[in-house]
Amino acid sequence: MVFEFSIRTFETEEFIDITPYVYRAIEASGVESGMCHVFVPHTTAGLTINENADPDVVDDILGELAVIVPRHDGYAHAEGNSAAHIKSSLMGTSLPVIIHEGDLLLGSWQGIYLTEFDGPRTRTVYVKIMPDPGSTQHVVVENTQTQEAESGQ
Repeated sequence: MVFEFSIRTFETEEFIDITPYVYRAIEASGVESGMCHVFVPHTTAGLTINENADPDVVDDILGELAVIVPRHDGYAHAEGNSAAHIKSSLMGTSLPVIIHEGDLLLGSWQGIYLTEFDGPRTRTVYVKIMPDPGSTQHVVVENTQTQEAESGQ
């Protein structure tokens, strides 16, 4: 099943935490175990998973992206938004996330962000929920070393 959200951006460049939208899609789907695929059909926006507890992290990422990909750098693209296209390519436009027990398997401080690089605009976000065809069991495999690895052989 596919869910669609429209997200309004207000700045030329910004990160918008869309994790709550993704959770709503999972809840509406009723899927307890499977995969969630988030996609944006835009060439000047993207997606990323990163810390959503401290807003300074987003500011730092945007600041470094501005250094790596300056807004004006003699780009050939006549529309004048080449930097936005490049940043979108660096971020990517899709993300897979595991669903387990009806929850996203994200780290404690992680959130899913829509990354805007050519705003303000209204952006579309698609969330595809795919239930597991089989078991919903979650198995934790511990990191183990063999005898040879421990002895340096």
